[in-house]
Amino acid sequence: MDLQLKNFYRKKAFVRICFRSLTALQVLIPFILAGVAELAWAQKATLVEDLETDTQQVGRQWKQKVKAETKRHVHAEAQEVENEVRDSYESAFGLRSHRRMAVGTEVMGQLGLIGGFIELNFAADDSATLGFGVGPQYASFAAGWRHVFGGQRLSPFVGLGFAHWYANGLSGTAQQTTPQYLSEKFLTAAERDSDRFALDLLTPAVGMQYNILSGSYTGTSFYAQLILLTGLRSLTSPTVVPTASVGALYYF
Repeated sequence: MDLQLKNFYRKKAFVRICFRSLTALQVLIPFILAGVAELAWAQKATLVEDLETDTQQVGRQWKQKVKAETKRHVHAEAQEVENEVRDSYESAFGLRSHRRMAVGTEVMGQLGLIGGFIELNFAADDSATLGFGVGPQYASFAAGWRHVFGGQRLSPFVGLGFAHWYANGLSGTAQQTTPQYLSEKFLTAAERDSDRFALDLLTPAVGMQYNILSGSYTGTSFYAQLILLTGLRSLTSPTVVPTASVGALYYF
């Protein structure tokens, strides 16, 4: 009897322990699930944070590239504007005062058919020129002085020069020359037949010059002038031939 009673109480105690364990487990399950969920969300948040960090890093790199490229373009634009401002002039005197030397070419002028020359600006209004030219039957060189009367884009000027035209007979004859007035007005019959001559000319001139004072072609000039080609063989009755020429210069 006592043994049966003890077994009964033991089974009752075991059942009670199992019930209490189940009760405790029911209480702990929500906390366990909450912990698991929190751990999962923490891992997901870490992944999202890493993804956001990578995205932010890429964004920062693009921003830096865009900023650097923008800064480079702005600097280039500012440098270009600065160069244009620095190389811009308000008048012809400003251009000639800052750029003292020029190279140029001239057609049908004191150098003959075509020639090239250099100009040295000793002052804003005065300059010296030295050039060499050629024609079909001859060659030439000339030196001169030019005075500019100011102005902005348009500058009137006067000049005075000395030119020497010559030929050594290699062409055979100088019956037809370019310009035509060379053979018709200045050469003798013997010089035309032999194509040997040496001709000295005084070259007073008056003209108008157009100057580019700003922009990409700053320093470029074009001019047209009227010239009195005056032969010096006879000082008492010199041969005078009026002619016109055009030319271009670049000041640097």
